[in-house]
Amino acid sequence: MSVRMIGRLFTLLIFAALAFAGYLFVIQNSLRKTGLSLNLGPVGAWKLSQPVPVLALLGAGFAAGFLISAFFFWGRAARLGRRLRIAERQLTTAGLDAGRRGDAWR
Repeated sequence: MSVRMIGRLFTLLIFAALAFAGYLFVIQNSLRKTGLSLNLGPVGAWKLSQPVPVLALLGAGFAAGFLISAFFFWGRAARLGRRLRIAERQLTTAGLDAGRRGDAWR
């Protein structure tokens, strides 16, 4: 067996173990519900009227985290993409100008 094949088998084993752990978590917590409350001291306190499934709370938490991070990093990614397009355009026009002068890049 090659080193690459051993690495792939190890990765597959790790993935299978994590998938099994996730499956067990879902099975154990599928019917569990919890009451959720938020106490901000002098500002106020809130409590949900009915208990909520744990998996729904986890899903909402992951979704909120993804959306918040996408909101903050989308602008940066767009800005970097714009800078990249400008740099590519400048390199392309510089290469065309150099070709007209006879000292093209090789």
